[in-house]
Formats: sequence, C-alpha cells, structure tokens
Amino acid sequence: MSRTARDEAQLDDTATFGALVGVDRLRRVGPFAVTAVASLVWAVPLTTWARPWNAVGGSGGAVVAVVAALVAPWERMPRRAQLGPPVLFLAAMLVLLSAAGVGDLSPYLTLTVLPLAWLAIYESRMALLVTAGLAGPTLWFLMPTGATQGSTHPSTSIVVFVICSAGVGTALNNLVVEDRRLTARLRADRAAVEQAALTLDAIPEQVSRYRVRDHTIVYHNASWAAQHGIDAGGAVGELLDDHLSDDEMRGLRHQLGVLNAAMPILEDPTERATHGATDQWFQWIDRFIPGDDDEILSIGRDVTDRHHAETALAASEARYRDLAEKSADVVWHFSLEPTPHFDYMSPSVERILGYSPSYFLDDFDRMLEILDEASTTAILRAITENECSITSTSGSDTPTARSSSARLAPRSCVVGCKA
Repeated sequence: MSRTARDEAQLDDTATFGALVGVDRLRRVGPFAVTAVASLVWAVPLTTWARPWNAVGGSGGAVVAVVAALVAPWERMPRRAQLGPPVLFLAAMLVLLSAAGVGDLSPYLTLTVLPLAWLAIYESRMALLVTAGLAGPTLWFLMPTGATQGSTHPSTSIVVFVICSAGVGTALNNLVVEDRRLTARLRADRAAVEQAALTLDAIPEQVSRYRVRDHTIVYHNASWAAQHGIDAGGAVGELLDDHLSDDEMRGLRHQLGVLNAAMPILEDPTERATHGATDQWFQWIDRFIPGDDDEILSIGRDVTDRHHAETALAASEARYRDLAEKSADVVWHFSLEPTPHFDYMSPSVERILGYSPSYFLDDFDRMLEILDEASTTAILRAITENECSITSTSGSDTPTARSSSARLAPRSCVVGCKA
C-alpha cells in the first residue's frame, strides 16, 4: 500500500475507532506525550507550591493520563472511553494550576492546550465544547479568590481561556472534519476508478492512456498488456512509442496533429497493423483529456476479420472489373448514394449503344432517355425492388437492348448488363 493510501486508511480508521487504537497509535500519541512530559519535567521542580497536596495529585494524574494513552488496551474498551486520557490530563493541569497559585502566568495553564488540541483533532466537536466549557468553572472553583500573584482579573482570564479554547479548538476541529470528508470522497473516487479499471480489464478492446507531452504511458488495460506480451500494468511509465509498430506510429502522429480541446474525440479512419503480430489489424479512436498535463485515452478494436473481408472484396471487385472490361455485353455498376448514379460502365457500351462510358457516368438520366418505356420501368423497379428482368424489342431508331437484367448488389448498388 502506498504512503498516501495508508494515511487515508489511518485517518478513516481514526475517525471510526479512535486515535488510541491501531498500529500507529504511538505516532499519534507520541508528540503529545513527549511535549507533556518534557514540559512537566521542566516546570514542576521550578514551581513554588502553594498547595503541595494538589501538586502531588495533579502530577500523578498527568502521569496516569500519559501512560494510559500509551499502553492501555483501548481496542477492548468502548469508543467513548478514549476521552479519559485527555480529560484526565486537562483536570491534572487545572489542579497543578491551583496548587501553584500563580493564575494566568502559570505554565500549567499553557499545558491545558495539549488535551484541548487532542480533543479538537481526534474527537467530536461536542466533546471539545463541553470539556472547554467545564474547564472554566472548574478553574474558578479551584481558585475561588482568584490568582493573587499573577493576575488582578482572574475572572477575565478564565473567560478568555474558555472562549479561546472553544474558538480555536472548533476551528481546528473543522479542519480535521473537512480533511476526513475529503479523504472519504477521495477513497470513494479511488474505489470507482478501481471498479472502472476492472471493467476495462474485462473487455477485449485495447485501452491505453498516455501523456501528450512525452508519450509516457500512465495506464493500460489487461488486453493491451496481453497484446504486447507484458504483465498487467507493466508498461506504465514507459514510452508508448516503444510499443507501437511503424504503421501505428503514423496513426499516432496523425491523431495528435488533430486532437485538441476543440476536437476532443477523433477516430483514425485507417486500419493499422499492430506491433509484434503477423497480419493483425486494429482501428483506434482517441479522446483528448485536458489538464495540467494533457493526456490521450486510446481505445483499439481488433478489425482483422473485417480487414481480410475488405481485402477479399477489393480483390473480387478487381476481378469483376477485369471481366467486365473484356465482356461483349454492357456491364454497369449503379449506386444509390448519395444520389442515383452509375459509378462504372463497361467500354462495350460504346459499341452497342453508340455512346462512350463517360456519357452515362456523367448523368444517369441519359440512360433512361435512350431506353424504351419497358426497359426504363424495369430499371427503376430494379432500384426499388432489388431485382428484375428486362426484355424489350427494338422497334424504333432509338438504340435499345434486346434483353437486359438488373439486380441490387451489396452497399445499395445495382449491377446490370445489356445483351
């Protein structure tokens, strides 16, 4: 577990189980304990005690509070029991303050900040306010005539003590509470990211994320890792360029030249041969992610089967075109999109109909103009009903076909021939 994640878990456990529970209790208690012990070791011998027995009781209470915080099995006790050490230490300081009889000049008044700070950081706001509120009357009760040596206005000192303790403690408690809220939100966001990562690892598409600045990989899913023969997460921190084929690098440069905040999503129209595989093809779509360090999220889909099918289709069309070029019949290829038009007409049309192929390629209506009514109707039916046969007899000076056929081919095209 990283240090950040460990600290988040500890802060969350502290809010739930208390600061005196867990493997890091000494790290939390230590600074308070060392400060308290060092201050008391310095202050107690130099204090002239007006009430010696109060001094003994206060010192003993402080020792018990510190030792209990360090060694008591708090995980076996109720959560509220952890209020004992800071409240006991605060009471001990108030007793020592009354024993010294020097009022607001006493170092023990300063030491009351320690338990109040502990309550502000690790306990609830209510516990802090109640404790600070009770500390003032307790101090007044222990010194009913005021502090004769250090203050001419003891009541004023007590009021200021309560107000400052409650105010500063509340401010500190607010910071801690907000920190805990942010930590909880961060942990929830991290859990959501982890769930998203599990989902991405389960899909067959290859997913990677890299920095635009230097092409450093910051994430990749299991499918991407398997394709490149590495362990899950094994390429994080490496350069994406080292894992791409030359064809994929050309695609990368093309995409980066277009992607930006104004055009955040872009599909590479070209199928790319992948790195480290024989005859395997991918098509990529990229998303631009703006930030302090811009990143690109890439998703690749295996289109090898489609690539092979398109290659085979192109070869078949080439063979078809070669056959059509040599045919004595008129062979055409008709497309319905974006508007009805011939996109191929065999050279034999000039011998049979007396017009060059370009004449009909430029304007589909020219074919309809030279055909008789039956042939025209048949062709239009072929467009709308997918297939038909035409049989007509030349009875005029207009060149017509003796017989013809037409059918709707894939991709909304009509292929026909005229005999």
